[in-house]
Formats: sequence, structure tokens, C-alpha cells
Amino acid sequence: MTAAPATAVAPLSLADEELYGVFWRTALYDLGRDMSNGFLSAYFRTFAVPSGAQALIKRGGIMKDPRKRATDTRIVV
Repeated sequence: MTAAPATAVAPLSLADEELYGVFWRTALYDLGRDMSNGFLSAYFRTFAVPSGAQALIKRGGIMKDPRKRATDTRIVV
């Protein structure tokens, strides 16, 4: 018994704007917890790298205004 030949999948015909909307709806609603965990990982990762932690402590900004650091990380991520 031989397998049937594979057929190619037709490319999506959605506009870029529609694809962008699908992506964000999926990311924010279906994968909201994953997005939150990714943000936390990005925020705390800099403290795990000794040179990064030393730079943050040396500048003192993280100790004075931790919310600004969190906001800046969220913008970048």
C-alpha cells in the first residue's frame, strides 16, 4: 500500500493588517499568561547576569524608580 502524494498548502490571502491583528489577539488573549511570563523573564534576566546587575546597581536608577525599569522593559519587549 502506498501513501497518497502530499499536496501543497495554499498561502493565506489575508492582508498584512489582518495578520497583525490575528497575531496580537492570539498573543494577548489566548497566550496572555505566556506573554506575562515572558515579560517577567526579560525583567529579571538582567539581574542574573553579574555585569548587568553591577551596572544597574552602580547607576542607582533601579533602586530609586523600579517602576520606570519595568515600564522600559515592557516597551522593549
